[in-house]
Amino acid sequence: MNRRVAMVVRNGVVEDSRVRKSAAALAAAGWDVTVFGTTPGDDERRLVLDGVPVVLVPVPAVLAPAHPGRPAARRLLADRDAALGRRRRGVADRFVGRPSSGLPGHAGLIARTLAGAVLPGGWRLLDPWVQEVELALAPHVEGLDPAVVHAHDHHTAPLAARSAAVLRAAGRGVRWIHDAHELSAATADRGAGGVRGLLRRLMVGGMLRELVPTAAAVVTVSDELADRLRADLRLAERPVVVMNAPPVAGARPAPSLRERAGVAAGVPLLVYAGGLTPSRGVDLAVRALPALPGVHLALVAPDRDAHVPGLVALAESLGAGGRLHVVPYVDPDQVVDHLRGGDAGLVPLRHRPNHEISLVTKYAEYVQAGLPLVVSDVRTMAAFTRAHGLGAVFTVGAGDAPDAAALAAAAGRVLADPERYRAAYAAAAPTLGGLTWEEQARMLTGVYDGLLPRSHDPARPGPDRQGRSLR
Repeated sequence: MNRRVAMVVRNGVVEDSRVRKSAAALAAAGWDVTVFGTTPGDDERRLVLDGVPVVLVPVPAVLAPAHPGRPAARRLLADRDAALGRRRRGVADRFVGRPSSGLPGHAGLIARTLAGAVLPGGWRLLDPWVQEVELALAPHVEGLDPAVVHAHDHHTAPLAARSAAVLRAAGRGVRWIHDAHELSAATADRGAGGVRGLLRRLMVGGMLRELVPTAAAVVTVSDELADRLRADLRLAERPVVVMNAPPVAGARPAPSLRERAGVAAGVPLLVYAGGLTPSRGVDLAVRALPALPGVHLALVAPDRDAHVPGLVALAESLGAGGRLHVVPYVDPDQVVDHLRGGDAGLVPLRHRPNHEISLVTKYAEYVQAGLPLVVSDVRTMAAFTRAHGLGAVFTVGAGDAPDAAALAAAAGRVLADPERYRAAYAAAAPTLGGLTWEEQARMLTGVYDGLLPRSHDPARPGPDRQGRSLR
């Protein structure tokens, strides 16, 4: 029986904990998983992560107007659309798709943007990047002859949907799974403001509404996002929730956070783990340091994060440079042990659609590390923190100075009364026990069990499509 899985994602995989944990969980359940990601270089790379083979593929810009391979690439995409049973791409092409359409440069860009947002199938015009990823990865995916194509986030939905269609047309019994990490239709192309950003988000919504209903299953990270996806994408069934919680049972010891940061035992240490983009509010934590004398801040951040120099310069300008420490990531199964070296975990997110609707990865990591929390008033995390008394919530408004002062006050309260939060964690233990990857992986493998022929179903029943136990 074919149990090969092609897992696809538009990144370099190494720092994507959800992809790595999902691949490892499926491999442990008996699936033959290969992860295909992308690399910014010109050469293909192969590596093994968590016992799973990973192939990183370069993505040439073959759909750029000046690229000599563009006509052949467009013909290949049209053939792939035919396998999918979609021929609407030609409508958008005839409208503004060809350079010879007669529209001058800026007007042509506006027309293509409008077409991509409002025409059926218009995403094929407006977002060549997802299709360039598809063209680069599809030969590897289809060459694997998988039983399942597992697509992470919206960037790989066209690849998974059309590769599955191509393989089915060749007589293969392949199916695909959409794994929604966020509410992409609300947040795609966050760097594009105004009308252009709105139109691009409309484009992503149209793409997902067309393709995701063809998936055999949809999984996502929170209950609220599952409900939104079912309504927005008109799905027949509610997506299965697989939270991005940390592994605990099989976790390995980690290097000491305090040793890596150079902070002695007994010195108050706040910790933030994750990306450093402005929407994460990390600058607020740095700005709070002058109001927290003697308190240090450790940022556990991706290697070469472009925002590190700015945050370091900000700390130095505030006279707190010696109390800010940047340390690199550890492996996913070491995160919880690593974070235990801190005294409180920070989640200073600014208000964004995706920040409001789920417990983000770092939140669950702090919880499993037993860290008191300092959390901004984004809806779901603030409510969970207050309900269980796990930390302090501060208000994020429009101004940096008031927000930083509010964060400092919340952090001061948490650091001053650690016993209160130890007691809260003990009381909440039954609930917090579910926020582990071991529990969440059962939901993911249950989805895969449901894809097997009935005669191959395991004796152990998995969850149904709403995530309820069938016991």
